[in-house]
Amino acid sequence: MQAPQASTAEFRILVVDDHLDSCLWLKLLLERGHVRVAMAHDGAEAERVLVEWLPDVVLMDMVLPDVEGLDLLRRCRQQRPDTEVIMVTGHGTIQKAVDAMRAGALSFIEKPVDPEVLQAVLDKTRERLHLMVENRRLRERVTEEEAFLGDLLSKSPRMRRVFDLVRRVAPTDASVLIRGKNGTGKELVANAIHQHSMRARGPLVKINCAAIPPDLIESELFGYRRGAFTGAVADKVGLFEQANGGTLMLDEIGDLPLALQAKLLRVLQERQARPLGSHRLVDLDFRLVCATNADLEASIAEGRFREDVYFRINTITVSLPALCERPEDIPLLVDHFLKRYAKEYDKPVTGWSQAAFSALMTHPWRGNVASCSTPWSARSSWGEAGNSRSTTCRRRFSGGTPSSLLPPQPRHSPHWPRSSAPRSYAP
Repeated sequence: MQAPQASTAEFRILVVDDHLDSCLWLKLLLERGHVRVAMAHDGAEAERVLVEWLPDVVLMDMVLPDVEGLDLLRRCRQQRPDTEVIMVTGHGTIQKAVDAMRAGALSFIEKPVDPEVLQAVLDKTRERLHLMVENRRLRERVTEEEAFLGDLLSKSPRMRRVFDLVRRVAPTDASVLIRGKNGTGKELVANAIHQHSMRARGPLVKINCAAIPPDLIESELFGYRRGAFTGAVADKVGLFEQANGGTLMLDEIGDLPLALQAKLLRVLQERQARPLGSHRLVDLDFRLVCATNADLEASIAEGRFREDVYFRINTITVSLPALCERPEDIPLLVDHFLKRYAKEYDKPVTGWSQAAFSALMTHPWRGNVASCSTPWSARSSWGEAGNSRSTTCRRRFSGGTPSSLLPPQPRHSPHWPRSSAPRSYAP
């Protein structure tokens, strides 16, 4: 059987029945205008036409010579989830209809087929498919407007360029330096680089160089053997070795002690490290990602950071803008965090007034995205006694909090607004 050729405007129906006269009658009944009908007389032929012709709907007899109708139905749903299947049978029972629905059929029709019933089912199916296409287009449009990269969310052109750079760099093994102010998402970018790299199955080991005392950071990175120093009662594997096969993130690399920078340079050059108190070199194989909020060029000029280390870690630079430099993301992030914490604390999302959003858009957000997320956690946890949290919210906003950002009154209050706040995000 030759499947009819079609244009993109066609609505395609595949009729599967081992009786030729039934197929021809349905083809004569249905094929008009932009509707095209193909026929198949057994399961094997139906699967071939399904894959080659990509019908919108399959009208399938429950009884076929080479396969059970329900088995073919399941295979059709696996191969073409977007194709709807309507089962047809001359021996209809409630149990058969239930089985067909459970297997993925959209509807169930008994023989002899009533043309009006069939047309009504097909009209509903066509409307359903149209809605599916529209929903897919809407999702694609949302995806175009709101770009995602791992846990990062943005609609800013600057962040889109960051996402594109990360996607290009991640599959390589090049060292990456992530630069940006505190709270801009440097660690999330490091996560995304690792997740999209060839080392994604390996470990992602992180250390904050500013959070560990200078006299301890060397033992953390290199590890040590028992007895190497006072208190070394057992062997410890260093972070360099722990990161083997994966990614090592050195956060706040600008705070790494100068003496240790020279040792880091040697590790990066030789790809080997010697644990403290050991005579054995350990082979290393990790991808290095560093992050900093410091001006490394100024640190080099002042003699606080080695220029040779800078060039080693700075193969690729990813610079993150502050939140105030991408204000179009503020409504998006506010809505995202509000929904997240509302779900976490099982509280309803009521939206925000225009005045509240105006206040958010003019807030300096000195803590960037990290500070943006904090107030919504508090707001979502407010219950009927939520007014007690208002002072906490005020502290989060320097210069005070507008009254529109204070906790909502309980729903039983006579002052509760009759409609939810507008969702317009224009500043």
